[in-house]
Amino acid sequence: MVKKKSKFKKSLLALPILIFLMCGSAFAQVSVYAQGAYTDSDLKVYIYADVSSEPIISFGVKLTYDTTEVSINEDEVANCLQRNDDVWYFGDPNGTTYKTQNAGPVVTVDNTTGSGSVVFVGGKIDSTETTQTGVEVGDRILLGIVTFSRVDTGVVPTVSLSLGKDGGYENFVELDGGLLDSAATITGSVEIHERGDANGDGDINVSDLTKLKEIMFGQSPKTCYADCNDDGDVNVSDITCMKPLMF
Repeated sequence: MVKKKSKFKKSLLALPILIFLMCGSAFAQVSVYAQGAYTDSDLKVYIYADVSSEPIISFGVKLTYDTTEVSINEDEVANCLQRNDDVWYFGDPNGTTYKTQNAGPVVTVDNTTGSGSVVFVGGKIDSTETTQTGVEVGDRILLGIVTFSRVDTGVVPTVSLSLGKDGGYENFVELDGGLLDSAATITGSVEIHERGDANGDGDINVSDLTKLKEIMFGQSPKTCYADCNDDGDVNVSDITCMKPLMF
């Protein structure tokens, strides 16, 4: 009887480990999210991915928007879409062979329903690597930027994010061929604030200067709407940009 109880206790001790392993396999391996910053004339949406598993070689995301709030000129799509070509490219990293433009994007606008969408598809295959490495594991990896023109400046634009394509198409693929769409977490609602509203509370005031300084010293995460002058960085020049907006 003593031996049986001992085995039973060992089984109980092993159970939490088994549960942990089972739950661990369900953790998101790719987290996709977006942030937006608007001015009187435009809205820029920045799409990011946190990769926590193996390196990946492809991505596919879609932004859906209200065409009564923002728009994209289909004749000037190339000027509205910016890929992170430093990270995502096909062929030579210097761009002398292939570019990510070969992978899309696709833009569709339906003015009847007032709904539009932008599909971003891209990836990395480096012809100069003897062994492919893909895009390494990391946080806040920029996928791309979409620039919209504002139609209704009286409202804060609403944009949603989802996987790029469905119907048997896998958007996120690991270097070793693993399929990640089912293990991806998509933050559907895009957080959008006025450029210069560093703390995102709806007003530009002294508290935004405090938040800006926290970001500059690494005490708070960087956001696109804290980049007041839209130069791609958060620094002292954003304080200069922000002050006139406070009065």
